[in-house]
Amino acid sequence: MKEIRLIATHIDGTLFDPEGRLTERTRRAISACEERGIPVVLSSGRTFEGIRLIAKMAGLHSPIISSNGGRVDASPFG
Repeated sequence: MKEIRLIATHIDGTLFDPEGRLTERTRRAISACEERGIPVVLSSGRTFEGIRLIAKMAGLHSPIISSNGGRVDASPFG
């Protein structure tokens, strides 16, 4: 079986529930991935600042892909 090295996910309709919220269960799952060394990359058409707030709320430190792929940042903190 191949090792998971990275998870890239869209936000709206994928990571968020139908009400547009990040559930506690999802938060725990993505935190567990990062704790195991698996980056969870958020990808969206949203601006960097918009995704950055979500990443911080989720406790993520992984790269962010924003502006429909027009911007890639190594961290929500950089």
